[in-house]
Amino acid sequence: MKAALLNCSAFGALSLALSTGIASADPAPQTDIVRTGLGQPGYIVQKGEWLSMTSYSHQTSSGESVKATGDLNAKGSGYADTGGQTFTYGLTDHLSINLRQSYESTHSEADRIDGVTTETHSQGLADPAFGVTWRALDQGPHPVSLDLAVSLAPNWIRAKSATTTQTGTIAAGGAQASLSAAATRLDGPNIFYGSIAATYHGSRVILIQSGPYDRTAPDYWSGEITAAYDRALTPQIDVSITGRWDPAYTTRSTNLGGNGLSNWTDQDAQSAVTLGVNDCLTPDKVAVALTFSHVFDHGSQSYASGVGPSGSSRHATSDTVGATLRVLL
Repeated sequence: MKAALLNCSAFGALSLALSTGIASADPAPQTDIVRTGLGQPGYIVQKGEWLSMTSYSHQTSSGESVKATGDLNAKGSGYADTGGQTFTYGLTDHLSINLRQSYESTHSEADRIDGVTTETHSQGLADPAFGVTWRALDQGPHPVSLDLAVSLAPNWIRAKSATTTQTGTIAAGGAQASLSAAATRLDGPNIFYGSIAATYHGSRVILIQSGPYDRTAPDYWSGEITAAYDRALTPQIDVSITGRWDPAYTTRSTNLGGNGLSNWTDQDAQSAVTLGVNDCLTPDKVAVALTFSHVFDHGSQSYASGVGPSGSSRHATSDTVGATLRVLL
């Protein structure tokens, strides 16, 4: 509860800072366009520019699973290594397209109360994502910059669950589409940033290799609200703090060829805080960012058709360290 209160306070402070910055903006019209630097929140490419963004992250996680009775079932831990590559091209000064591809390797371990330890592993390419970003408003004649974006990840790679003897895949099992809006205000060495995003997860088919049989899942929506503050320490180096909140949602699935039963999971809201350092090694050409993220406690409750509550997870936390190299080509 204390962590949740602290997180809510952090979001409140960031939201207040953003709204205060907007309210205090000079109402007099401006002619000069104001844009953030490479690697800072709200950065977009210009007409004819190519931006290469290469990233790597390592995540560690831990948690507990609980039976429907409330008794401990198992304690789990895991790690994931993710590498990503994004290319962005500026069609105009206000419109760009991008392509992202990532590769991930995950390892999970569960220590059950009966003394049995199980380990599973998944790896492979994620479905590629294609995106478009439009700068609808540019700071200068307006108090803030406003970016609208859409991305689509088609269902191109087969989704397979991991077993103790078979490696799973990273693919989602269905197409995904995201819509987002982001506002940025640059005020001297300070950058105030806020965004809201909604992701549509299409109906999915996942091969349960322990069966084998397919598990189907209907479509659902998830969301994300982000607020960030970035402060320039020198012309090349800036630091940032970012808060993220993901609202709760419900996912459902049906086992086909297995027991044929339906089940669903209520996922509690999640929140995270990220600390970052961005170093523009070569002005407007090369930037390196280092980040550390912590996801606060969250959990989920699972239900089975005709049974009711079948179990839950709790005290699930994760820490992620990452590095991103941006090169303007």
